[in-house]
Amino acid sequence: MELDNIVVTKLFNILTIPIAQGRKIQMTDRYGYGLTFCATKGGRIHYYYQDGTYLSDYDHAVLLPMGRDYSLEGICKGDFPLINFYCEQSLNNQEFAVFELSTPEYYLQTYEQIRNLSLYDRPFCNARAMSLFYDMLSHLMLASKDNNPLLLPAVSYMEKNYANPELTVEKIASQAHISVGYFHRMFKEQYSISPKKYILNARMAKAKELLIGKSY
Repeated sequence: MELDNIVVTKLFNILTIPIAQGRKIQMTDRYGYGLTFCATKGGRIHYYYQDGTYLSDYDHAVLLPMGRDYSLEGICKGDFPLINFYCEQSLNNQEFAVFELSTPEYYLQTYEQIRNLSLYDRPFCNARAMSLFYDMLSHLMLASKDNNPLLLPAVSYMEKNYANPELTVEKIASQAHISVGYFHRMFKEQYSISPKKYILNARMAKAKELLIGKSY
C-alpha cells in the first residue's frame, strides 16, 4: 500500500481494542483505512486476506485497506491501538501493508496524543491530531521494508537521535559506512526530502508536541 502523496481527510474511531487469544473476527467491506499497532509486548494478531497472512505485534504495524473482506485471529492476547481514517482518493494499492518498527514506543506515544486530542471537538485539536498522524506516516515510510537496505542502519540511527543537537549528516552516513554525498543522494531519492530537512521537521514536531503538552 503506497503512502507517498497520501492526503488524509478525516481521522475517526480512534480506540484501543483488546483481543483475547483465540478470538476471531470477520470484516466485510471495511468502511475506511486503518492503522493498527500492538501496545502489549508479546501480543500478536494474524490478519488473513486472500492467500496472505499479515502479522501485528509490538514490533510491527499494519495498514488495513478500505473496502476489503478479511479476518483476524488473536494468537496471543494484547491491546491493539487503532486509528481509522479516510483519504481524499483511494490509495494506489489497496492491500495490506506491514511495517517493521524500530521504535515502537514513539508510535504508541503518538497514538495516545492523537487519541487524547480526538476527545476535544475543536479545530485546533483536530488540526494537531492530523499533524501528528502525518508525522507518524512519515516515520512509517522511513521504516518501510521496501527501502534500500543500505540505508536502514542510518535511518534507524536518525529516528533514535534526531533530537540530539550534536547529530550531523556525517554521523548518520557513517552508520551505513558510505560517504555523506552518496547518503544524501540515496536518502533524497528514497524519501523525496533531504536528511537535514527530515531532522528539522522531526525537531519542530517534537517542539510543538512539548508546547501542546504545556497548554493542557
